[in-house]
Amino acid sequence: MRKEGGKELGGVPLKTGRSSPKNPSEWLIKRVIALEGDQIKSSGCFEESVNIPRGHCWVEGDNRLCSLDSNNFGPVPTGLITAKATRVLWPPDRWGRLEKREVGADRVTERENVDRGRVFFGWE
Repeated sequence: MRKEGGKELGGVPLKTGRSSPKNPSEWLIKRVIALEGDQIKSSGCFEESVNIPRGHCWVEGDNRLCSLDSNNFGPVPTGLITAKATRVLWPPDRWGRLEKREVGADRVTERENVDRGRVFFGWE
C-alpha cells in the first residue's frame, strides 16, 4: 500500500460524488490506483499505457471485469473526489468496516516522484 498526501492508493475506496465523469448525477465509489505523474497500463478492451496528468488520478472498481471506471473514461480530476468510504451497507452479509485491498499496483508501470500532498490539499 502506498500512502501519499494522506491517501492510501489501492486502499479504502473514495467516492466521486455527483461527479461521474460520464454522468454528473451519478455517484461512484472506486479505489484510487494511481496519481498524477504515474503511468498505468489500462485493463480495458485495449491495454495501453496512460500517463496520469496533473490534478488527476486513476480509479477502479473492485470488480475489474464489470466496472465503470478509469478503464472506460480515463483519468479523473481529483476535484471530483469528495469523500472516503468506510463501511459496507449492502448486501447485508457484507455489512461492516470496509477492507483495505491492494489492487492495480501491478499495472502501474512508472511512478513519478512528485509532491503528492498538493493533489489532496485540504483532506485529512
